[in-house]
Amino acid sequence: ANPADSETIASALITQHPEITGFYVPWDTPAEGVVAACRAAKRPDIKIVTLDLGANNALDMAQDGNVVGIAADLAYMLGYTKAMMGVYGVLGKPAPPFVIVPAIKVTKENLVEGWRESLHQDPPPEIMDLYN
Repeated sequence: ANPADSETIASALITQHPEITGFYVPWDTPAEGVVAACRAAKRPDIKIVTLDLGANNALDMAQDGNVVGIAADLAYMLGYTKAMMGVYGVLGKPAPPFVIVPAIKVTKENLVEGWRESLHQDPPPEIMDLYN
């Protein structure tokens, strides 16, 4: 499915299955559409877990919205690791066949710390204002 259709798809699911209590959305952008569908349906009880830190979904979580969990890769480490694998190639050294970086669990309680750990910067001001 097209990620841009996530709001439409989630709206249909909520309408057809009013007993629904949660969504796992595989990344940040379509999760924004699912949040919009939950808001439009006036369903604050539906909980959303997604992947990747994005300002809109993080703000929703910080404001006790539908988003309750975000799995975040360590984006800084991801870039560093990719660069190191490139250096292996330049040096003629064989790179490992499979390389991963850790992911972290981000919740409302550790949002600021998780953002800093993943992205090596502070969250946007509208999020920081909620924690100051």
